Amino acid sequence: MEVDQQISSDHQDQAQDKTSVTNQPRGYLIANYTIHDQATYAKYVQAAGALNAKYKLRPMIYDAAVKAVEGKPESVIAIAEFESFADAQRFYNSVEYQQAMKFRLASTEGWVFLAESALMP
Repeated sequence: MEVDQQISSDHQDQAQDKTSVTNQPRGYLIANYTIHDQATYAKYVQAAGALNAKYKLRPMIYDAAVKAVEGKPESVIAIAEFESFADAQRFYNSVEYQQAMKFRLASTEGWVFLAESALMP
């Protein structure tokens, strides 16, 4: 009986730990751009993609043919998720990404911003 209670208690602790981690706000890199130089953009994809595991980047959305319903967006939308806003900043400001970013800036026109998810009650 004591062992069962301990196992049950351990599972509750693990569930609480998972909840506390998942309830933390996530960081996002959101980009909207048009590609005007595919060869240079391919270099960006290769250089930036190599950083995904190191910075725990999780690609959420990549669509190279966005269908506008309002406004005039660029043709590509890309959204990447990070474990925290600080992680998104660390990625964006890293020397490695700054080097990769040069290829994106040379091959696209548009915008990129970092955002933090809202904690919902």
